[in-house]
Amino acid sequence: MRNWLLIILLYSNALHAQISDTSQQAQRSKVYVFKGVDISFASLKGQNELELGTGLISGREIVYDLGASRGPAVTSATPTLFLSYRYYFFDRLAIGVTYGLQSISGNSNYENNPVPPYNFTDRCQTLAAEGKFTFLVRKTIVLYQFIGIGASVITKRKDYGNYSNTTTGYTLNTQFTPFGVRYGRNFAFFTEIGIGYKGLVNMGLSFEPGYWKHKKTKGKTITVSM
Repeated sequence: MRNWLLIILLYSNALHAQISDTSQQAQRSKVYVFKGVDISFASLKGQNELELGTGLISGREIVYDLGASRGPAVTSATPTLFLSYRYYFFDRLAIGVTYGLQSISGNSNYENNPVPPYNFTDRCQTLAAEGKFTFLVRKTIVLYQFIGIGASVITKRKDYGNYSNTTTGYTLNTQFTPFGVRYGRNFAFFTEIGIGYKGLVNMGLSFEPGYWKHKKTKGKTITVSM
């Protein structure tokens, strides 16, 4: 009987020691992993941003080119010029407005168009609202994407040789930019790839007066037991 009691007592002590050791290891593991995944990122909330840029091959140029076999053809076009202002209402989301200008010239595509031949010039002014989402912020590099929608005022002048006429119309216009990069601090260079009123490839200068005041916001942490 005494032998059985001694065996049970020894087994109980060994089991308790093993549980304590396992608990301590788990606690050490949790602390280590917790520190390993605790990250932070820059919050842009409350920041202002001003951009001055230019773009190549606007959406209106593409529309003309697609319909060139049945109508007017573009012979020349100026780069788009645009001025943008944005304000970050949230950590990564900014809302803003863009004003842009472009001039497109061409002709009636004489061989394929039965109307009297003419040369034309379109002067486009665009005003659009934009939403910008920033998905990566580093010391000197910011990656982002944005979408814009607005209206364009188009003043079209047609020159028939002996006479000319001018008309003004309005059209819906959009911009989708899936990728943009900003390099610098307060003053920075940016380049973008997209399609719409700004163009397929855009570039220019960006000014963000509060760049040095970016706040640090703690990210989510994950605790894993090993």
